[in-house]
Amino acid sequence: MDAASFGLVIGLLGVLAGLVATVVGVAVAVLVQWNETQRAHTAERWAQATAKRERLRAEFERVLSGAYAFESLTSPFVWVNPNTLPAGPYRDHLTELVKTATEDLRLAYVRLRLEGATDVVTAINDLAMQFERFQRGLANKEPIKEIRENADAIKALVEPLHETLQHQLDALTPPDPLPERTGFRSWASDTWKWFRR
Repeated sequence: MDAASFGLVIGLLGVLAGLVATVVGVAVAVLVQWNETQRAHTAERWAQATAKRERLRAEFERVLSGAYAFESLTSPFVWVNPNTLPAGPYRDHLTELVKTATEDLRLAYVRLRLEGATDVVTAINDLAMQFERFQRGLANKEPIKEIRENADAIKALVEPLHETLQHQLDALTPPDPLPERTGFRSWASDTWKWFRR
C-alpha cells in the first residue's frame, strides 16, 4: 500500500469518525429535547390537575358546610321554619344559618358545574330540593310523619356526601409522577437504550 492510498484510508476513516460523531451528537440532542418536552408536558398536566383539585377542594368545603347546616336544621329539636318564628335572636340566628348554607350551596353549585363535577352538582340540587320540601312542610304544618320522612331523606343525602367529594378529589390526582430533571448520565443512558433498540 503506497502513501497516497494510506492517506486516503486515514482521511476516509477521519470523515467516517466525524460523521458518526455528528450522528451521535444529533441523536443525543434529539433525545434530550424529547425528554425535556415529555417532562414539560407532564409538569403541565400536574399543574392543571393540582390547580383544579385546589379549586374543587374550596368548593367542596362550601358544599359540606351547607349540607351539614341543612342536616342540623332537620333535628327534631329545631323543627321549625325560621320564617314562622316571632322576631328575636333565635329567629335571626336560624334565618342567618339557612341563608348562609343556601348561599354556600348556590355558589358551589355554579362553580362546580363550570368545573364539570356533575355528580356533586346533582347531589347539591337534590339536597336543596329536599330541604325546600322540609321547610315547606314545617311552614304548612304537615303531619309529623311527612316531616320526618323529609328529614330522613336529607340525612340520607348528606351521609355519603363526604365520600363522593373525596372520590372526586382522588380522581384529580395528577396522572403521572413528576419526572426529575434529566442530567448527562441519564442522557447517556437514554442514548445507549435508544441505540440498543
